[in-house]
Amino acid sequence: KSRKLHILIKDDGNGFDVGKVLSQGRRNEKFGLIGMEDEVELLGGRIAVESVKKQGTKIKVRIPLGEYGQSRPEENN
Repeated sequence: KSRKLHILIKDDGNGFDVGKVLSQGRRNEKFGLIGMEDEVELLGGRIAVESVKKQGTKIKVRIPLGEYGQSRPEENN
């Protein structure tokens, strides 16, 4: 059975347009959500961001775990 680390971050803030933030972020430096997305993908995981204006934001992260909590099994060289 594969093990995964699940992280849920949510708030009840103002919310925002996820598509707009992600597309603008790709043109600029790697900060915030863009940086999180890149780091999670490097670990073989997935990130999902849902946000509704005036209702808040929910970020779900799933990262596969190897033995002893490692994010990826070590390669044999």
